[in-house]
Amino acid sequence: MFYADEEIARDIASILSLLLRRYITVAAKVREIHPRNFEQEPAWLLDNSLDFVNRISRSYWEHKPATFVYDFEGVHDIIDYNPPPLGLVPRDLRRHLTALASSHYAEPLVLAARLYSQALRQIEHEPDLAYQSLISCVETIANKALSKYRPEEPDMIRTKKSVFNMATQLVLNRNSAGHWP
Repeated sequence: MFYADEEIARDIASILSLLLRRYITVAAKVREIHPRNFEQEPAWLLDNSLDFVNRISRSYWEHKPATFVYDFEGVHDIIDYNPPPLGLVPRDLRRHLTALASSHYAEPLVLAARLYSQALRQIEHEPDLAYQSLISCVETIANKALSKYRPEEPDMIRTKKSVFNMATQLVLNRNSAGHWP
C-alpha cells in the first residue's frame, strides 16, 4: 500500500506555516516503516533508514544581519530583522489541528496553506510572485467561505458608483457610461 507520506509531511509543514506565521519546511525523509506482509517476515526488513544526506534540498530564510543605531554616546539601539523565537503549546496546536480536520473548510484551508507556504518561500527573492501567492491564498479561502454570498443589486450599484462617477468625469455621457461595448 502506498502512503503519500511526503505529501502529507509537506501539507503539515504548510499548515504549521499558516498557523505559526513562520516558514516551516520538510528537510528530509529519514525513515520508512512498512507493514508486515506475512508472519515470518523479519522485523529488520520493515524498518528502513534512508540515505537522506545527499538528498536534502535546503529551503530556508537566510539570517539577516542586525543594524546598529548610533548616537553621540555610541550604540543607541540594535535592530534585529530576524523573526523572534516562537513558543508553541502542544495542547493548543493539537486543538487547532483537530478543529481543522473536522472543519468543512479543511480542504480549502490546506490548499491556502500550501499557497501561503509558497509565498513565504518566495518572499525574499521574488516578492511579486509571493504577493500573487498570498492573493491566491486569500481567494482560496474566500471562495469557499463566501460561496453562498450574493449581494443585493442596490449594494452592487452602491459599490460601483465610484466607477460610474469616474466614467462620467471622463466626459462620457450618461448613456455610454452605463453601456460599455
